[in-house]
Amino acid sequence: MCYFISIIIFVCFFFFYSATSASAMLKEFCGVVSKQGYHYDTAMLITRDQICRNEGEPCDTLGLAELGTVCKRRSCAIVQDNGLPAAFTIAHELGHVLNMPHDDDDLCKPFNRPGTKNKMHIMSSIMGSDIHPWSWSDCSRNYVSEFLEKEDKSCLEDTPTFYIKNFNTKLPGEIYSLNHQCQLIHGNQSRYCRIDEECKRLWCKTDSSRSDCRSSNLPWADGTPCNNDRFWCQKGECVPREGKSLQVVQGGWGAWSAFTPCSLTCGGGVQESQRECNNPLPKNGGKYCSGSRKKYRSCNTHACPPGTLDSREQQCYEMNGRNFSSKGIARSAKWIPKYGLSSSEKCKLFCRLEDNSAYFKLADKVKDGTTCSLDSFDKCVNGICRPAGCDHELNSLAKIDRCGVCEGHNETCQEHTGNFYVSDLFKTKSELYYYYVTTIPKGASNIVITQPGYHSENYIALRDDEGNYILNGKNVITSFRNVRFYAGLTFEYNGAENVVERVNTTLSRKLKRDLIVEIISISKSTPKDNDSLLLSYTYTMDNPIYQLPEIEVEIYNWEMQPWSTCDALCHGSSHRMPVCVSTTKALKVAPQLCDELAKPPTEYRQCNTDCVLSLNVANISECSASCGMLGTREKTYYCIQTFPHISRSNIVDLSYCLSKFEFSPHESCREGCWDYTEWSPCSKSCGTGTQTRGVACILNGTRVADSFCDQRKRESFRDTLKACKTDPCYSYDDNLVTARSFANYWVADDWGECNDNCEKNRTVTCRNPLGYGCPMERRPLTKRKCCNIKYVSNWSNCSVECGNGVRQKEIHCARVYKPEIKGAPRRRVIIDAYHCRHLRKPTPKRMHKPCKISCKWSTSDWTQCPADCHEEYQSRSVYCESVLGNPIAYRYCDPLKKPTTKKICNNCVRKESKIVTPCNCEGFRRRRTICHDSTGRRIACPTKERLIKEKCPPPPRECMPKSCEDLRRLHRYYQDREYTIYVRSRARKVYCHNMSTAPTEYISVNHLENYSIYYDYKTTDPDKCPPVSRMHEFRDNSTSSGRTHFRKLRIRLPDLRVIENDFTFAETLGNPQLYGSAGDCYNRNKECPQGDFSINLENTGFRIRTGTRWDTFGHSVVMKVSNPFDTSTASRRAFCGGYCGRCQISSTGLYLDV
Repeated sequence: MCYFISIIIFVCFFFFYSATSASAMLKEFCGVVSKQGYHYDTAMLITRDQICRNEGEPCDTLGLAELGTVCKRRSCAIVQDNGLPAAFTIAHELGHVLNMPHDDDDLCKPFNRPGTKNKMHIMSSIMGSDIHPWSWSDCSRNYVSEFLEKEDKSCLEDTPTFYIKNFNTKLPGEIYSLNHQCQLIHGNQSRYCRIDEECKRLWCKTDSSRSDCRSSNLPWADGTPCNNDRFWCQKGECVPREGKSLQVVQGGWGAWSAFTPCSLTCGGGVQESQRECNNPLPKNGGKYCSGSRKKYRSCNTHACPPGTLDSREQQCYEMNGRNFSSKGIARSAKWIPKYGLSSSEKCKLFCRLEDNSAYFKLADKVKDGTTCSLDSFDKCVNGICRPAGCDHELNSLAKIDRCGVCEGHNETCQEHTGNFYVSDLFKTKSELYYYYVTTIPKGASNIVITQPGYHSENYIALRDDEGNYILNGKNVITSFRNVRFYAGLTFEYNGAENVVERVNTTLSRKLKRDLIVEIISISKSTPKDNDSLLLSYTYTMDNPIYQLPEIEVEIYNWEMQPWSTCDALCHGSSHRMPVCVSTTKALKVAPQLCDELAKPPTEYRQCNTDCVLSLNVANISECSASCGMLGTREKTYYCIQTFPHISRSNIVDLSYCLSKFEFSPHESCREGCWDYTEWSPCSKSCGTGTQTRGVACILNGTRVADSFCDQRKRESFRDTLKACKTDPCYSYDDNLVTARSFANYWVADDWGECNDNCEKNRTVTCRNPLGYGCPMERRPLTKRKCCNIKYVSNWSNCSVECGNGVRQKEIHCARVYKPEIKGAPRRRVIIDAYHCRHLRKPTPKRMHKPCKISCKWSTSDWTQCPADCHEEYQSRSVYCESVLGNPIAYRYCDPLKKPTTKKICNNCVRKESKIVTPCNCEGFRRRRTICHDSTGRRIACPTKERLIKEKCPPPPRECMPKSCEDLRRLHRYYQDREYTIYVRSRARKVYCHNMSTAPTEYISVNHLENYSIYYDYKTTDPDKCPPVSRMHEFRDNSTSSGRTHFRKLRIRLPDLRVIENDFTFAETLGNPQLYGSAGDCYNRNKECPQGDFSINLENTGFRIRTGTRWDTFGHSVVMKVSNPFDTSTASRRAFCGGYCGRCQISSTGLYLDV
């Protein structure tokens, strides 16, 4: 929301006339306004003077502003006052101040869809005839969103102490006529001339000249009358006057979108979700939504494998071979990251050439999840550095310990120290005053090197593992403070001029390459003896005693996922994709672990081919206009699913038809309107009689057939009879109908809301067509009591979140309302004590009572074990929290129940050749090599290179498992999961359940295609079928209705009978249904059964045994099967029902074959 805080009127100031160009005028205006001492976000000069781009050039500029200057002292703009259209120029220049470029600028090209003519919005550089100045482009939206998210916008967050309100609720076109609008633009001699279509463009002509009409390509002002004053202009269109279209609509947030894919594969990527302010869109000055439009979360936070380039290195590496058409850069250029930039540049991709120090900005933003710098774990998100912990989670407080362990306890490393004395100089060969001291090995951290004196003769020097100098090399000494980057670490150097020269790393990360330490000694002569210390160093290394336990070898293979859900209710397709799985753990893993060359293609198939969809009109609403006016009406549709082969139809959700049919929920309409005819003559010539009149349909002033009008609106035209009085009748007949034969009665409106005085009011009026009065003694009440004002008391919340506390008795003045429903609790509303000043405040007998609230331990997720095995333990945070979930002091939780904070990692390997898979029934076993690095520290080996499959003597035949019990007894498997067993000498996958006690066998099936349904609705017309019967359906809870979906089927070995009533892995709604059964209580003509069952054993390795039969039970039973039914060995589907009736597998049972 923009506020005007002040208007300053400048009259004939010199700086306006001294400025020879628009930029000079803007600069002088900014200077004058800044000296006035006003507090403003941006200042704008509105002038009738012409604005010239440059001296001597045409003065056709409407305004000028600098990009992205809001909240800065030079945040100014100038606008030429050209009448009411200046409002659009003001909005345009404010867009520039908020960093929006022109829509036709090169910066906006990525937002323009190719092959389409883009709409001209407010930020167009030219006010052309096709401009739509009420809308903003996608480019404008992007740049203002990015600007407000990144830049300092604190000045926009304060609330103005004063602003100029606009109390005028009229539209400008209601205030200014067309002639007046022309005069505001061109002067008092200008007038409107009719040329173009109404409302589109304003054309004006000056009376004093003979020139033709001219236009600024902008529309008539909103509210200007058009179409012979019956309509008015709105956004360049002549539309009917409708108050609702101008109502203020406040914006509301829509739903959050799905999160985007993870930006990185390891090391802590980022996912983004957005929401739009479109539920509803703000209109007519309504406020935009407040709050965040985007939210982020961390993903893939596990550590990257050893040797992997970090994200910034990878992004620079991807630029190799590109010189960006720059002279002096070879086409074979190699790029490496540039570190040590300012905080505002950390999240931009700066890379330098590998062979020199020249660096360039190669991208405005790095990938989300890239670390901001080498000395922190903070992450770049959308070009902004955001806090993160060592666990790679955004906004995490996890810290790295001295040993480089995230949330560690400084227990897994040991410190190495060393000294270099004067005597060592004489033992070491020198090269131009450079003496070797030591090599700090790869993997070291917390490096500190000090040179405690003789700063004029001795200096620290550092070299990389290839001999290149990093610090103080080639006889060049750095005397000032400096920062160097090497091997993933940041080295801080305090400068050679300090008394104690010092080099140290800034974070407990590990060195990725060896570091050579040297000392520069100009003269060996020293005032001290040979034991004088010249240089000392310390660093930490992993403690070798912390060895990670061995884990079982991982074996990775491609497996096909289950078929996806059909993408359409009728005649759709489904697919299944290959995924990389660990066969030893039966878990999905990253696809990089499987052989890409062996990856099978994605498979597709048709599905739901036994039905069709159709679209039917269900209802048509009233026309939005009447009496001959053009309006619109809404049409409601039904989406119908039909099974042609069984004559069955269902009403399904309309979304299923949206992608298959083109239809509009609105259509134009033109209706007549109901109106009264003339009153008939009075029914009596004297005394009191009656008059009547009719109701007719009128269209364009002509009476037409009633079908042209909406019959639903006719009911409101009931005033067709009234009394009439003529001259009195001179008769003394006692049976004369007098006025008193008409009933007199009181009419009371609904009660109003209960007011602050605990009273409800209503209006009571007398209704009498002859005008005589109503009896006062029968007049209903117009006022009644609805609440009481009194003191009430209640106990406060406990004074503590955890432990022993106190509740206090609180006494308040309140309104106590009578319940609307008998027996409901009385509603209380606390009010100011002033309302109870006439009452005596009660004194409770008891003001306090004790209370106790229990607390509990809570834990974070376990940290992941690193792939290179440099850490032995997984850790997690443990904290005490209240019932509200707030962390509190540990003393409030039971120390005996505190969870552990550390456990041993189990995913590292050792170096040895070992049989990891014993000889199987096929005569093969697997062997692998477990690796150490050169320092004796273990690292992971590439599984595919190290895993060896070799032949072995065939095992005894009894080792081949024929049941889950064999797996448990012979192979000591106790985990419930899928295994391969031999069923009738053929390998088949089964799911073993209850492996720890009494194993049972199941086969996994697709639950969407293995179900049993007993339809839970009946119809009042059992002789009809859908869709007619659908309108008369009702739920019948007296039947044994329900639906069951089976994910796994229990089979009995060795005869392979399916246990139809096992629901261990089934999902049931209502009553459980036997596998392969269906039924209903719907139709007595055997025409349209609604019960449904489906059996599908595809991809299980089992098939339905030939001869399986189904039996039917009940009255009027029918079973309609899909073709082929009896011959299909993989799937069966049928619809069963009656009145009432069902079908199920015969008592002989359902048997399978392999």
